[in-house]
Amino acid sequence: MSEQKIETAYERWELVSLNEDRFKHPDPSIAKLAQEIIDGRQAEFSEGRKEGRAEGFAQGREEGFAQGLDEAKIEINERIAILVALQAKLSQQIHHVREEMAKELVDLTLDASRALVSKALEAQPELINDVIYQALQEIPVLQLPAKIVLHPEDALLVEEFQGAELKKAGWIIQSNEQISRGDCLIETGSNRIEASIESKWQKLAIAMGKKPTKDQL
Repeated sequence: MSEQKIETAYERWELVSLNEDRFKHPDPSIAKLAQEIIDGRQAEFSEGRKEGRAEGFAQGREEGFAQGLDEAKIEINERIAILVALQAKLSQQIHHVREEMAKELVDLTLDASRALVSKALEAQPELINDVIYQALQEIPVLQLPAKIVLHPEDALLVEEFQGAELKKAGWIIQSNEQISRGDCLIETGSNRIEASIESKWQKLAIAMGKKPTKDQL
């Protein structure tokens, strides 16, 4: 039988109770280790909060940038639409101005031409011969009787310059005070031609897209 002393339950309790001072006064190294663990946990938590804030800030910045970009695109498109509308309106106005300027230019040209023709006839009455010549060219075949009706003063000029030749061809020269200077009326058996300044003027005006008024005739 072993000589080792066998402790009773009472004796074991008593030993533990005698060593309770070590719980009242723990080892400083253990307390330091515990504090380091706590500090480490707090540092990790603080770092996690910082990272979370940084990530949230970055995400918010990206979302804000995307929203700002979309708003900028909308504003740019609106401005482009306004510019396109202005350009179309400007082109329309320019076209209208050009049309008005073209009309005024036609009027000015017709008025200037009419004035020049009138002045030319006053300075050179013999130009009536050219009027008659051009009118005769429009007659395909001469059918008698054939008459050339002129203002009395023009009839004298034609008699002087072309009278003999026209009578030889079968033409009769007649004077009529109702006909204006520079005008000529040609009548044959099948044709009637008004070779007048007014009629030529109307043709010129119509060719230039302008309908002459009574005051312009």
